Amino acid sequence: FPGGVSPRITVMIPYKGIYYIGTEGYGLFEYNPATNTVKQSPLARTGFCSRLFIDKESWLWISDHSNKIRRINLNNTKQQQSLDSSTSGTPE
Repeated sequence: FPGGVSPRITVMIPYKGIYYIGTEGYGLFEYNPATNTVKQSPLARTGFCSRLFIDKESWLWISDHSNKIRRINLNNTKQQQSLDSSTSGTPE
């Protein structure tokens, strides 16, 4: 990993020849097996990435230890959205 870090990997998912790697505390990395290189992803440079999912429309969904879920369009990474998954009040 870049910078000599040894993060705990929580999830890894392939997409178009690249593996997206979620870590505990170091954000998201991208592994390219064709060049055998790993780089810090500009999509999530810090924090926890506990779950990753890529849907059929090429949205990368990232959940972490907070109440937020982020989604990023891999075809246009400027298109991003943050969703609050917390609930209001106590259940009845």
